[in-house]
Amino acid sequence: MVTCEKDDYIVAKIDNKPMLLKVLDVEATLITCLVDKGLPHVKDKAAVEQESVVANLGKKPCYGNAFKCDIEPYWKTVPEKPLGSIHFFKRIKKVEWAVLLDAVTCAHNWLVENHLDHILPIEIHVRPAKGKDSTTWKTAKDEDSLSILSLRPQEFDDEILGLIFRELASGLYDLVLPSRFKASWIELYHSYVALMAVQNETLEYLLEKTVDQTSIKGIRRDLDENEAPVFDACISYVKSHHNLGPKHIEVLLEQEHSIEDLWPKTTIHLTDMEPNISERALKSPEFFWAEAFRMYATGISLPKKIHQLIEKSISMCKEH
Repeated sequence: MVTCEKDDYIVAKIDNKPMLLKVLDVEATLITCLVDKGLPHVKDKAAVEQESVVANLGKKPCYGNAFKCDIEPYWKTVPEKPLGSIHFFKRIKKVEWAVLLDAVTCAHNWLVENHLDHILPIEIHVRPAKGKDSTTWKTAKDEDSLSILSLRPQEFDDEILGLIFRELASGLYDLVLPSRFKASWIELYHSYVALMAVQNETLEYLLEKTVDQTSIKGIRRDLDENEAPVFDACISYVKSHHNLGPKHIEVLLEQEHSIEDLWPKTTIHLTDMEPNISERALKSPEFFWAEAFRMYATGISLPKKIHQLIEKSISMCKEH
């Protein structure tokens, strides 16, 4: 039989389901516990028989998962910080707190300066890291609850600010971004994903077709609906990377000069997304928007089309 005492964290079965509990009192074989549901304001109590205790994790359990139960006991709350109260489900050091507070303050100031602070306040939950890129946003269900930004950073460093902006973007998308702009982001996302799916052989094929003619418009007329957008992206690439427009290309073609060194070598070049935007952005239109917002808010340059749409979208979010 597993023994325990006051303030121990235990895993016990309630209705045959393993639960994380904090011991409040022990009387003979009956244990009175606080149910840790991973929420700072939920204080449910439960009484369990000692024989139902699966494990005693001690007063400061290690974070992780044990007996099919997440071990993330609530630690403390720091109320009324710039974005909202911060609830801790892991202990952090003073230097980590300084980094977090600086990031929260910077994010708040940026939202205020850009008139986007109407989505505040929120709750911030600081939790143990769980795999890569597991920070999340949960939009409030009603007016009486707050949205939750759960931070699970691998390290407390400069990346924290970017994670906060990315999840705030999720909130703006859910709460205030007009539907017509969501449609624009879906279309832009699709165009980028389609370009990423293009085979490098297609670039070589389009280069061969271009070399055989001297009119950019003439070349485009001969392409099908799948090839034309890729060709446009190639011409845009030459313009943005070599400052040479269609007329310049036509002059080179007329004089039989090679344009091979100007042409994009791989499909990743077509999107202008590397190296700044992450693979996460290509998972969905919502992630695409959130990554673009993160980059914009932290001063990272964006491709022209994305930059223009993010500025228009932010402007509309201000007016909501």
